[in-house]
Amino acid sequence: MADLKSILGVALANISKINGVAIASVKSWDGVTLPSGFNWETIFTYTTNATATLVTNWVGAAISTSPNVPALIPDEGKPVIVTPGTTFNGKTTLTNCYINANVAFVANSMTDAFRSCSNLIEVDLIPDSVTNMAYTFYSCSSLVNAPTIPANVTNMDATFRKCSSLVNAPTIPANVTNMTSTFRYCSSLVNAPTIGANVTTMYYTFYSCTNLVNAPTIPANVTNMAYTFRGCSNLVNAPTIGANVTNMGFTFFSCTNLVNAPTIPANVNTMYATFYSCTNLVNAPTIPANVTNMAYTFYSCTNLVGDITVVNANVTNFTNCFYGCNASLAKTLYCPTGSASYNLAINVSNGINGVTVIAY
Repeated sequence: MADLKSILGVALANISKINGVAIASVKSWDGVTLPSGFNWETIFTYTTNATATLVTNWVGAAISTSPNVPALIPDEGKPVIVTPGTTFNGKTTLTNCYINANVAFVANSMTDAFRSCSNLIEVDLIPDSVTNMAYTFYSCSSLVNAPTIPANVTNMDATFRKCSSLVNAPTIPANVTNMTSTFRYCSSLVNAPTIGANVTTMYYTFYSCTNLVNAPTIPANVTNMAYTFRGCSNLVNAPTIGANVTNMGFTFFSCTNLVNAPTIPANVNTMYATFYSCTNLVNAPTIPANVTNMAYTFYSCTNLVGDITVVNANVTNFTNCFYGCNASLAKTLYCPTGSASYNLAINVSNGINGVTVIAY
């Protein structure tokens, strides 16, 4: 009995009976002494078969808002498996959750596990068996610190989306491939984590992280950076962009403090609205040979000045590329001589908002 200090977040000194059972009547479970006859059905809805106890709902908020998820329920004696989409999903009274390392989740997935738990402050542990963390903490607006992400996780789609109080991002494991919207709307996040080498998509990853100051290096396997930093209004320095990126549509849209543009990799083919409303951007990057779409690329970049070189002879869209740029700041758009890019730029951009088109 000496090793037990609390039960379900309630100090032992304050407990005389649990479900009518005297505290003096005890037995050992999972290395901790517990009252015999404790009714776990007051905490979880579950069913037990020959191999496992399947937990489907948390019903114990009246007892404690900081439940423990045990590796097994003593009277059942079978390993606990949690249904992620129903057990805690939407439970706004949940404040903390303590998960035994041996707990399993159905299909090794924590998809939607704590979705919309708006008062959740902490989850202490994610079991090593978990591979899918899509939407795990979606809209957990009180979550400040993220738990460690296990090495086997591959999917972090919207994992912390709308965690508006999240300050510190976790390390991203090497096996993660999908970081779509991972930190989208994490408006308190200041520093981005290192991105694992196997990530292939960073679509919307840091969208509207309005306090993000430092961006991570983009790994070589990433191909999609559409909207990655859109609305990151405190981002000053752009990251190095991985060599295999093809889509940079809206990548730095409304990054109003961005001063220097990154080098654009050779495989990029669309730069639609890439630097839209980057009002402090001064120097444009060279536009590489595969880019065909430059619509709205520098829209409302009011401090843009100097030379912009287009390598591709076949750009098909310059629509509003320099709309809203400061006409008093001279910009020279260089396009290949006699090319479709040059002819289009002469018709669409020459003489507008300080832009002069020159063949080279």
